[in-house]
Amino acid sequence: MHRTLTLAILLVLPAAAGCVTNQSTASAMYSAQFDCPEEQVEWDTVGGYTAIMVRGCGFQQLYACNNATCVAQGERRAVGPTAGGER
Repeated sequence: MHRTLTLAILLVLPAAAGCVTNQSTASAMYSAQFDCPEEQVEWDTVGGYTAIMVRGCGFQQLYACNNATCVAQGERRAVGPTAGGER
């Protein structure tokens, strides 16, 4: 019983901690890259928190994340005028 509980805790904690770091890292990178205030930035996780789709100020960008490191994937894409708001 004790061994099962310890294993469950080890499986849950790293994913939860990495999730918050990846989202905030990707949001900050997007904000700087696109000169978009962070309060206008939205994100969705893709593939179990290994990729973050970030959008705001008329663009969106996919980031692949590993722990606290996020790397932009592909070209940024323009999205409709209502997605992410306008400045």
